[in-house]
Amino acid sequence: MQPAAPGVYRFRTREGLEAALRMLGPQAELLEERVRNSHEAHGFCRGCGLWGRFVQPGSDSWDNLIEGMLCECGLNARMRGTLAVIEGLLRECGPVDRAAVFEQLTVMFAPMSARIPQLQGSEFLGTDHSSGDMVDVGGGNLVRHESLSRTSYDADSLSLAMHFDVLEHVPDPVHALAECHRILKPGGWLLFEFGEGQDRQAAALLSRIKTYEPVTFATDRDGKPRVAIVRKIDDRDGSLPR
Repeated sequence: MQPAAPGVYRFRTREGLEAALRMLGPQAELLEERVRNSHEAHGFCRGCGLWGRFVQPGSDSWDNLIEGMLCECGLNARMRGTLAVIEGLLRECGPVDRAAVFEQLTVMFAPMSARIPQLQGSEFLGTDHSSGDMVDVGGGNLVRHESLSRTSYDADSLSLAMHFDVLEHVPDPVHALAECHRILKPGGWLLFEFGEGQDRQAAALLSRIKTYEPVTFATDRDGKPRVAIVRKIDDRDGSLPR
């Protein structure tokens, strides 16, 4: 077990992760029951950087603490966990000179931009636009349109690319991952979030693109893989077989 960020740990093996979860299980169940009964908890939000009150929706039919535990800034527990993964990756990869995330009109964009000042956001705004177009989404608010199937970024131009719950919405996810590979610099990083239980599919899709390094996964608070982290192989010396 290795600290990846404050309060976040990476495990070398699934067995080690499962052993830690079993050890913490009884305490976690007590805390979860308390939150479900009171519909709130006090904690630190790494998104806004403040201690405050997290609100858990009160419906008896919905008690998902990962999608709940809402801070006043709008971030839920899953989003805060994803930010922790991003922070850990930034410590590992060092300074990022150019980065892109394929979302912008969400509460995640501001805390991501605070951590990556060079971050370029975008949204998919419909088939009537071309990637790179600046589109007025209302009130004179211009947002860059990008399609993950065919972006406007130059080849080998980004140190980091990120997208969240996008692959299940594109016609050809392998092509989308190949497009991410195209726009990344050699040695650049791809970080993406996917739905619960889709880690094997994500690994299988990435394996079809031979010049990514082996993928690693970050898990949510229940130990389920939710974020993939993978690096583009640096082959500038031409050592890989063709």
